[in-house]
Amino acid sequence: MSFAMRKSGHIICDIKLFEKSMIYQIPFRTRRDFDMLVNHARYSRPEMDKVVPHAKYISIIRHPVTQLESVFGYFEVGYHLGIPGSNPFRTFMSNPRMYYERKASAWQKIRNGQLFDLGLDHKYDENKGKIQEKIDQLSKEIDFMLINEYFDESLIILRKLFCWDFEDILYLSHGIRSKTHRYRVSEDLADDVLEWNAGDAMLYKHFNQTFWEKVNDYGPDFEKDLQYFHSLEQKAFNECINEGEKNRKDRRVEKFILKTDSSNFCKDMLRDDVAYASLIMKGMVNRAVHEAKKSKKWSDRSVRQFPRSYDNHRTYDNRRTYDNRRKIRPDKVALAIPARRIIKSNGASEFDVSVK
Repeated sequence: MSFAMRKSGHIICDIKLFEKSMIYQIPFRTRRDFDMLVNHARYSRPEMDKVVPHAKYISIIRHPVTQLESVFGYFEVGYHLGIPGSNPFRTFMSNPRMYYERKASAWQKIRNGQLFDLGLDHKYDENKGKIQEKIDQLSKEIDFMLINEYFDESLIILRKLFCWDFEDILYLSHGIRSKTHRYRVSEDLADDVLEWNAGDAMLYKHFNQTFWEKVNDYGPDFEKDLQYFHSLEQKAFNECINEGEKNRKDRRVEKFILKTDSSNFCKDMLRDDVAYASLIMKGMVNRAVHEAKKSKKWSDRSVRQFPRSYDNHRTYDNRRTYDNRRKIRPDKVALAIPARRIIKSNGASEFDVSVK
């Protein structure tokens, strides 16, 4: 299993549209294409098809109100804009265009940020014709659009679509925002957000509707499968998580702490995207080195062709490493990555947007 990634880091691109040239071609690797592209990248179908040919495309969207509130809190937009007070989000929404034009940190994400990630330029933010054209294009090109508010329901459909087992879609929540980085959203403020992010509202309305059509098409076993999945989730939580503790090293989010005797399966589920990116790249580099040595293309100078971090990431059968929970584990185990593990980033606000 191979992953299309940058030379370093877990984000491929969040401002420029994706290009094939952004992907790191590991020296001595015989294949030039990849099996999966899962890291954050701005959608560009022609370029992505060059990297992962004949792929199925899935993505996820969120209600525009909770999406903007989450972005505003997580990226500390109010701080970067110098907005004082206990609810800078409300202040921002009192004159969003003025603040938006300052182009502070994460400015690309605070107006129709989901459409932007899916490839629509901000110059079309107020062009309903172009927005609808983009939605129509995405409807044809995206095989399945998950809905954040119905994440478990989305996974049930995804499991059937890809013929997976229930264990393949199990997850433990990641990146739950701390209360200090959440803002209360009243109904009038929500209306202002929907007007400001009208493009994302159109996007959500379309795919929310098609999502429930897929639920209806699933058949009579949907609720039974969903309840069974919930029971597996609860079992995994009970087996893996120390309920009395949380990791608060990052003031923006709260993270679960694993039990001391937790299994490798638990550790895999709680490992975040940054740690996975490092492990995956390390595994692919090691495979490329192994291929090169087998074909006698390797020399002492060959290591210079790899990223600087390669020598620090080299793994050996008898060497041990640390994972992101700071528990020692053998490298062979650390590299046994379940390729289909789906990690949820949950930053839901207190505003209820449960609409069908």
